[in-house]
Amino acid sequence: MAGNSSQPGRSVVSKFSAILMTFRQGGSHSLSEIAALSGLPISTTHRMVNDLADWLVLEKDREGRTYRPGLALQSLLGHPGCLTRNMRDRAAPWLEDLHRAVGADVRFGILELGAVSYIEKRRHGAVSHFSAAATLPAHATAGGKVLLGYTGDRELRQILNRRLTAFTSRTMVDPEQLRWVVKKARANGFAVADRELRSDGGTIAAPVFGAGGRIVAALEVDVGDPASAFDCVRPALSVAASGLSREFERPCEHCQSLVAAGANRTEPGPGATDPRGRRWSTGQGGGAPGDGGSIEWLDRRASSGGAPTARRR
Repeated sequence: MAGNSSQPGRSVVSKFSAILMTFRQGGSHSLSEIAALSGLPISTTHRMVNDLADWLVLEKDREGRTYRPGLALQSLLGHPGCLTRNMRDRAAPWLEDLHRAVGADVRFGILELGAVSYIEKRRHGAVSHFSAAATLPAHATAGGKVLLGYTGDRELRQILNRRLTAFTSRTMVDPEQLRWVVKKARANGFAVADRELRSDGGTIAAPVFGAGGRIVAALEVDVGDPASAFDCVRPALSVAASGLSREFERPCEHCQSLVAAGANRTEPGPGATDPRGRRWSTGQGGGAPGDGGSIEWLDRRASSGGAPTARRR
């Protein structure tokens, strides 16, 4: 149900979700970038992003030019990893090391809308950046098979029941065969795609995990012949995947400082306001919005006939 959405078929919830999904790789974005990535008009994006900032779900940087995940969002997610330093920056050093170790092109990919969005390290080039053009079919790549192995049953069924493209004579397109292959990939901790995307080579991949054992990405290596290269490539691939998993299991230093700052906050005095001009009202428990105590804030706009007074308990 779209409610009063200005775009047919898009509910308010779907719009907020689209905005939040632009931060799935961490980092920060300008207003225009958020609008482009979410597919929303700039005016709608501006209004909704400001609402999210009011609720501390997002926050502006010091210059006020970009937005990044706020304390409320980080608290909600339980700090599953770094939300302010993007995935590319965290993965890049490991891609460089793996590239040197195996002497082949390597990729770091995440599953998005049934395809693998990736960054890569190729010979004589820097680690690339995520982009709309940098995608690969999940069913025809080793990284995709790894990621599909950790996908929920409903989403996996939707992906496998699509009309899958056969890129070569060896591409698996049968849903039942693929379901068995991705299940095996999860059990073995690696996957192989042998001349399924290109007739002149294949890929070997391993999973990268984050906090709580959740899948974050897949690390993939290009090889000429997976069968002959497997024993040489897998040790270095396993080391890099394990190292990246440790990287994504913990927040970066900036996120840790935010957590420490939240733990050391002192209770505001009567009539105090936060940086956005909101007035604090203190009850039992103390703390700041999102702490779970009985602190309430009253938006000053409400007192001047604006939006209804907002409270958090």
